[in-house]
This record gives sequence, structure tokens and C-alpha cells, in this order.
Amino acid sequence: MDELNCQKRSNSTPWPSEVDVGFCRGVILTIVLFFIFHLLYAIMDSPMRMIYSFFHKRGITDYKFGKILTLHTQAFILDSLKLAITFVMVQKFAGIRIRTLLSHSSTSLVQSSKWAFIGICLSLPSSVNWWRGNYEDPFMYVWMGTAVSFVGGGLLAPVQEEIVHRGMFFPALLKKGRISAYFFTVLWFVFGHVPSYSELFFHGNIGLNLHNFIVFILIAIIAAHIYESTGNLILCIIFHGAYNLTPPVNAFLSYVIG
Repeated sequence: MDELNCQKRSNSTPWPSEVDVGFCRGVILTIVLFFIFHLLYAIMDSPMRMIYSFFHKRGITDYKFGKILTLHTQAFILDSLKLAITFVMVQKFAGIRIRTLLSHSSTSLVQSSKWAFIGICLSLPSSVNWWRGNYEDPFMYVWMGTAVSFVGGGLLAPVQEEIVHRGMFFPALLKKGRISAYFFTVLWFVFGHVPSYSELFFHGNIGLNLHNFIVFILIAIIAAHIYESTGNLILCIIFHGAYNLTPPVNAFLSYVIG
């Protein structure tokens, strides 16, 4: 009977047959990861501020460079830790082998280009403000910001978020229906990008303008559609990464051209 159910599920879904995490387990693990990530941020915030203050007070770095260095270092460390924790917990508690999840189906150049293009187009409206940067900034500031954005925003963050949101959370929610899976995946993705939860819970302020709110909804819907229709998580990562990278690339090109 178990083999029959496995075969039936494998025929009805394009992703690996081993991605059969239970509804409760998938939802609980997603919530647990959310709280772990925010606990990491809270733990790292104070030490990073202390390091920045130490260097700044001794004149080792100027204010602006020190602030940029602190934020970028913090973001890079957090993204790296989040990805490592995701790999361990998803494999250990959800029983999903990440390597199988990422290499289950081949990715063609046409498919990759298509979804990267859609991600870029989705990001272009918000990239307008990035196009004309502050040309008084030293090249080192701009280069460092772009390099960190490539690694963090273009690779680490999309891989981590897509493994959790589409690779685990979405299939778990599908057990309760397709509409529920899309609705709660979108809701959780938007919730995960709220700037301040204290503002949200105590003042009812979501902290996102209408444009960003709509774009986050579209990203979650499109990424879920990609995974549901192809079972290819790499395409989701490419789409997500292309969206994240467009603004900093625009800013860098604006700096170089200007």
C-alpha cells in the first residue's frame, strides 16, 4: 500500500517522490526556522554594533564606511548561518535530501533565461530609484555593496528561502489543497519580509508600501507556480536571485556609467 501511494504521488507531482513531508511537520519546521533566524539576528545585532563603535571611535573607519561595513558583514554572516541551519534542519527533521531537491530535474538555458528575465522585469520598477546613485561615494563602497549583494541577495538568500518556502512548506501545504498552499505560502513569504514585527503587532503597521506588498505577493505566486509545474527548485532560485540582484546591479552600472 505504501509503495502504491508513493507511486501515485510521484505520478501526480513533478518534484522528487521523497519530498513527502507531512503537513504538521512542514508547517512547524517552517515556523521554528523563522524564530531561529530572528533569534540569530537579535544575538548578532549588539556585537556588530559594538565592533562598529570600537572601530569608529578610534578613527579606524569613518562613519559611513563603518556603517556600510557593519551592515554588509552582518547580512553576509546571517545569510550564511541561515543557509547552513536550513540544510541541517530540513534534512534532519523533514527528511528531505537537499542535493536531490536541487538536482532532481535538469535546467535548460531557455527555462533559466525565461524566469530570470521575468524576475528582472518584476524588479525594474523598484530599480529606478537605484539607478542614479551618490557619485561622491568612493568606488570601494559601491563595489563592496555590489559584491555582497551578489553573494547574499543573489545566491545565499534565494537558495535558503526557496528550500524552505517552495521545497518544504509548499508541498506540505498541498496536502490541504492547492488554494490553501498558494494562499499560506504567499502570506508567509510576505510576513517574512515585514521590516518591523513590533510595528505590525502593536500598531498594525505592515511597514511595506503598496508596490512592495504587491511585488512580494507576485514573487511568492510565481515561484510556487514554477515549482508546482516543473518541480525544479533551481528555476525558483534563478527567478528569485534575478529579482534580488537587479537593483544593486543597476546601482553599480549607474555609478560606473555616471
